[in-house]
Amino acid sequence: MLIPFPLRETGRLQCAVPGASCGLHRSLARTGMKAEQAWLLSAALLYVLLAWAGMATLSLQPENLTLLWLPSGIGVLMWQRAGLRALPWLFGASFAANFSGMMLDSLPRSLLHVAVSALADSMMPWLAVAMLRKHLPDGQQTVKGLFPFVLYVCLLPTALSALVI
Repeated sequence: MLIPFPLRETGRLQCAVPGASCGLHRSLARTGMKAEQAWLLSAALLYVLLAWAGMATLSLQPENLTLLWLPSGIGVLMWQRAGLRALPWLFGASFAANFSGMMLDSLPRSLLHVAVSALADSMMPWLAVAMLRKHLPDGQQTVKGLFPFVLYVCLLPTALSALVI
């Protein structure tokens, strides 16, 4: 499969395979939005599956609180790749994953509780990506960057998300 990627200098699409035709680039540019939506849907489904797996193996009472939120890495990838367009996909995936475990005595209270939790789960990866870009703009490359990575990307967003939930 040929994967287009934008050139930083020109913004045009370039194919990963040398010698590919320009017609291929135009067709990939037209279907780019469909490909992104398919990727976001796949990532959201993986997010739900990992959430269910985490709740099944690492849960505390109530049944949807886990010691380790497995899909957080998927959320970070979704925010890095799609930006704000990932928000509805993350919100929907978190809502679907948490709905059964957060059922209370009344449906309106349950929906509100799940929506607040889904919003916190959706914003945690956004904060992690923002902190990653601010404190480690070149990524995690040396041992010196490990402490800022753990503090700003792993602990701080998770703690703030836990406070909201």
